[in-house]
Amino acid sequence: MLNEYIAYKIQEIQEKTYVKTVLILSSMSTISVITSGIALVTNPLLKYLAIVTLTIGIAMSYITLRQGENKIRKVLINFTREPLVQRYFAVLKDLYSPRNYFDKLISEPLIDDIVVRAERKNIEASTPLFRAKYRALKNRARIVIFATSFAVTVPHIMVTKDFIFGIIILIVLLLGKNKLS
Repeated sequence: MLNEYIAYKIQEIQEKTYVKTVLILSSMSTISVITSGIALVTNPLLKYLAIVTLTIGIAMSYITLRQGENKIRKVLINFTREPLVQRYFAVLKDLYSPRNYFDKLISEPLIDDIVVRAERKNIEASTPLFRAKYRALKNRARIVIFATSFAVTVPHIMVTKDFIFGIIILIVLLLGKNKLS
């Protein structure tokens, strides 16, 4: 049962991380495209602002993925500290009544016996599955990052013939990929 709760928490964190990544990339790429379009009409130097905007969006998406990974790691390492998990162990052991649960929780924050060890063993056994889920999230987010960058960079290069834009974005993507791995 606790295994399912941890899996639910991790899935929730993954979904939030993915949505944040997509929102950051979509907003920054839209701003980059608008800036690039304005640069075509008004000032050609604004195209470098488009590069900076897209680069910031890519960097922010990598940071968001890293934060999601850290949250998942905290859930896996410190799952017994959550109040819901402690209540779960207390009910399994029939040690606490609901009325004085919080008083005893303060005086005895750690409940460690056979039940806790068995649940901990189940979660530790499931940890590789949780890691595989997170790797799938990272791969999915990488695909979104590369596709968004490609969709913004290629039209810009075709219209302005500015290959520096493409080279800079490629370098940022490669640096981010190496840092995320």
